Amino acid sequence: MKNDNVPCKTDNTKDKAQENHVKMTQTPVPSLILRLSCSTVVSMLAGTTYNIVDMYFVSDLGNSAVAAVGILFSVLAMIQAVGYTFGMGAGSRISRFLGEQKEKEAGRDASAAVLMALVAGLILMAAGFLWQKPLVRFLGSTDTIEIYALDYGFWILLTAPVMCVSYVLNNVLRAEGMPVWALVGIGSGAVLNAVLDPILVSGLELGIRGAGIATFCGQSVSLVIMLIVMLSGKSVIGLNKNMDSVNRSRKNAGMDGIADEAANSKYKPVGMRVEIEKIKAEERQKGQAFRQTAADITRTGIPSSFRQGLVCVATILLNRAAREYGDDVVAAISVSNKVFAILFAVMVGYGQGFAPVVGYNYGAKENDRVRKAITFTLLSQIIASAVAGVLVWIFASPIISLFGENAALDLGVLSLRMHAVSLPFMAVCLVSGMLFQAIGEIGKAILISSTRQGIFFLPLIWLLPMYFQKNGVAVTQGISDILSGIFSLPFLLVAIRMCRKNK
Repeated sequence: MKNDNVPCKTDNTKDKAQENHVKMTQTPVPSLILRLSCSTVVSMLAGTTYNIVDMYFVSDLGNSAVAAVGILFSVLAMIQAVGYTFGMGAGSRISRFLGEQKEKEAGRDASAAVLMALVAGLILMAAGFLWQKPLVRFLGSTDTIEIYALDYGFWILLTAPVMCVSYVLNNVLRAEGMPVWALVGIGSGAVLNAVLDPILVSGLELGIRGAGIATFCGQSVSLVIMLIVMLSGKSVIGLNKNMDSVNRSRKNAGMDGIADEAANSKYKPVGMRVEIEKIKAEERQKGQAFRQTAADITRTGIPSSFRQGLVCVATILLNRAAREYGDDVVAAISVSNKVFAILFAVMVGYGQGFAPVVGYNYGAKENDRVRKAITFTLLSQIIASAVAGVLVWIFASPIISLFGENAALDLGVLSLRMHAVSLPFMAVCLVSGMLFQAIGEIGKAILISSTRQGIFFLPLIWLLPMYFQKNGVAVTQGISDILSGIFSLPFLLVAIRMCRKNK
């Protein structure tokens, strides 16, 4: 007999959803963004530390090992691009669905994104193993760098499916307004990586291979923790076990067996034939629904694919350009870019705290809150990035020196200072891209996301080294970021004006 005094799980889920809806649509915008961003910033920093911590602990092996870690960053960037394509694609849609109080659709998207990320990660891993040696040469390896790159790259490729799924779960939890759990997952993995690096690299004398193993272990722990959170009931949406294209119910499985048996039978009762046709129609609908969901998630995630994927392209082009001037130059540019990656992670993390607030309130038709979110995030990003830029300019030389002796120290300092100047401009570009992705204006989001390491970067990396040699390589990314910020500003101002009109 059913006990009416026991609360239904569905009711509890609805209560959680309603509570979350109130929080996302009524909490003062600045405090809500700061609350979400604190954990996302730390989460992004934790994820970024993998590569730079690995680089620090292998620096004793020489500049060739440092350069190898820097070169493999482009592979990490590609894996991140895939993970963020499905993660941000699903996350943007999930935040809007939850704003509209459509928990079922949100769960469907989460399940589909996890499945797609897993398949894509396995494909990346298999392709990387098949062409590993040509890959590291293409990425910018010299003969001396290649040996280290192959050892380290094996473990980075092995990590691909784990990382892809982790990035999806990370974004899903943040979109739901649960960034703390995303932080626990990502942070735990990063801490484990930092602990294992000195043990494996120096203690057990595994060298750069130890750094790769540490990365694999850390990423695996992150995935396990976030899976536990999603499956334990802490999440409002969880991983939708009733996702038609992923899991079949016991009833349907049984009917499929009957259908298969009947299909092979010469004699089919009328009722059986009707049931078979019904099952076939349902399965076709399931397949169509999954394909449509997958297409929508991918389309929404394309701006993230451009934003992260072009990081891979830019890193490859920078390394190949720097290779012409020797291992020291490759190492100096790599160190500068990794330090800048920390600042970039902070800004992206802050933006990812901003995105669900915008998406949720846009879905709830709270345009005035959307406007407040844009203006607050933009102003705070610009001010913080300007302060950070000044500090980086002042301490550029000692920062670069942390990663060992480098004959190209001055070049690394030049590169880092150019990054420092570009930080406020990059803030404008990031806020613009994430805004349009969050509200579903994918065309504008793609255009903006493709500027800093695509539209502006590609001609600059060809022209500047031609006239300024290695100095041209060092300043290319910074100049591209400045141009991207200037380009993005009008789009952002128009969006703010439209929100003010429609409030």
